[in-house]
Amino acid sequence: MIRFILLFFSILGASIAPAMANVIATVSQNPIYVGHPFTLQVSVNAALPASDFDSAKLMQPHIIVGQTSTSRQMSDINGKTTRQTQWVTTLLIRKAGNYVIPALTIAGGQTQPIKLHAINATNKNLIQQQVHVETKIAQKRGWIGQSILYTAKILVASSLNNANFDGPHSQEASFIQVGQDQQKSEIINGKRYQVLTRHWLITPKQTGLLTIQGPRLTGIAGVPDPVFGITEQPVDVQGKTLRLQIMPKPAGFKTSWLAANHLTISDSIRPKTRHYKAGEAITRTITLTAEGAGLNQLPSLDIQYPAQLRVYPDKPKKHLFIKDGKIYAQKVYSFAIIPMHAGNISIPGKTITWWNIPDESRQYSKIPAVKLSVIANSNRAIKTTQSTPSISQPQETQTPNSHNWSWLFAGLWVLTTIGWIIREGSLHRTRNDNNGIQREHESEENTWKAFTQAAQSNQLQLSEKYLRQWVQSHPTYQQVMKLLLDELARLAWHPNSETMTWNGLEFLHRATQLKKGASSNHNGHKHELPPLNP
Repeated sequence: MIRFILLFFSILGASIAPAMANVIATVSQNPIYVGHPFTLQVSVNAALPASDFDSAKLMQPHIIVGQTSTSRQMSDINGKTTRQTQWVTTLLIRKAGNYVIPALTIAGGQTQPIKLHAINATNKNLIQQQVHVETKIAQKRGWIGQSILYTAKILVASSLNNANFDGPHSQEASFIQVGQDQQKSEIINGKRYQVLTRHWLITPKQTGLLTIQGPRLTGIAGVPDPVFGITEQPVDVQGKTLRLQIMPKPAGFKTSWLAANHLTISDSIRPKTRHYKAGEAITRTITLTAEGAGLNQLPSLDIQYPAQLRVYPDKPKKHLFIKDGKIYAQKVYSFAIIPMHAGNISIPGKTITWWNIPDESRQYSKIPAVKLSVIANSNRAIKTTQSTPSISQPQETQTPNSHNWSWLFAGLWVLTTIGWIIREGSLHRTRNDNNGIQREHESEENTWKAFTQAAQSNQLQLSEKYLRQWVQSHPTYQQVMKLLLDELARLAWHPNSETMTWNGLEFLHRATQLKKGASSNHNGHKHELPPLNP
C-alpha cells in the first residue's frame, strides 16, 4: 500500500511540474577577432521576463560584456501556440587566446558551453571571414578518360558586388561547366552565409597525380569595421588546390572504355501490342544512363537487325545533368522499324562491358533480344511484285518489258514507304498541336514567339521544337541554352511524355531569364557573378 501511494504521488508530481525549457546559445562568428565586437544569442521556447537572463555570468578577464536586448515572439499554427524569448548580448575580447562561454541555466533548461578562439585581426583574415571559396571533388581517385565532378562554393557573410569567378584549371585535364548555379542561405558555425554553388566536369588526359588549381574570386566585399560599421574592401581569394590520383585503364579491357559508378539501360517499343502488321512503323527507344561518366564514354549501339526489317535510326540525343550532387551522362537512341514480311522476327541483344568504379571490377549490362510477331497487312503492299498505289504514269511511245516494270514498281514502293515514314514522324511530333500555332515561321522573332505560345500552353514537344529552332538561328546562345534545351528535349521525348505534368510557364520564365543574362554576358562579362547579399 505504501509503495502504491509513493508511485501515485511521483506520477502526480511529474504531471504538474513545469516542462523543462529548451535553451540554445549561438555566437555570430568563431574565431573571434580581437577588438571586434560579436554577439551571443540565447533563445528559449517560452515567454519569460527579461530578468531571467543574467549577463553578469559572462564576465571574465579580457571579455567586455555590452548591452543585452530582449525580444519575444508568439505564433499560432493549426491551433497550436508557440512562444519564444531571445536575448542578444554584444561581447568584445581584448586579448588573443582561448575562452569559454559557460553553460547558462534558464527556466530549468541549460545551454551547451561554447569554446571561443580569439585571434588578432588583419585585413586578410577579416576578408576571409566574410568571403571565402570551398572546393570539393566527388571521389578520392579516378580513372583515365573518366568524368569527375568538381564542386566549388562561394560563401559570403555580408555582401559581394562586381564579382568575377574564374573556374578551376589544370594542364593534365579538360574542364566543362555543367548544371546551373545554385544559390541558398546556410548557417555555418552559428553564422549566416549566402552560398553560390557551381559544378564542373573534369576529364583527366593522363594517368598519375592530377593537380587542380582552385577557382579564383575577385570583387568588392562588405567587411565589418569597429569604427565605421561596414566598409567596402577589394577581395581576391582562391580555392584550395586539390590533387587526385588517376589510374590507368585495366589490362585486358579491349572493348570501348566506359568507367562509371552505375549504368542503367531502358528499352521500350511503341506501340505495345501482341502482333504488329507488316509495313507499319514501330518505334524503339534505348536509353543508356551512366552515373559518374561523361558523354564521350557512352558507347555507340551497333545492333545487327535482320533483313526482314527496315531500320531508320535517328541521331542519338545526348544529355548531361546533375541530380542529388551526382553527375549523369545519358544517350537516347531512337529507331523507326518497319517489318517487311509476316512471321516471327528476332532482334539480337547486345552486351555492354563497363568498369564499375566503386567495386573496381568489370561489369556486363545486357540489352535483351526482342521478338516481334508480325502479321500480314491487307491494306499495304509488302512485296515488290504486288501492285503499288495508283500513280499516274507518263505516256510512253514504247511498252517497257516486264523486267523494267518490276524495277519501276520496286522504286515507287520504296519512295512511298519513305514518304509514309516521314509523314508518320511528322504526325508523332505534332500530335498535341491543338491550338493552331503556325508550324513554320519566317523570322527569328516569330520562332521565339512560337516557343512562348507553346510553353504557355504546356505543349512539351512544340516547345522543344521552336526553342531548338531559335537556338540554331542564334549561334551565340547555343552554349548558354544547351543545358536548358537538353532538359526540355529529355522531357519532350521521354517514353512517358504524354502522361507527364510539365509547368511550361515556369520553364518559360527560366528560359527568358537565361536569355537576358546571356545577352549581358555577350557584352564581355562572361565570368561576372550576380550580387551575393545575404
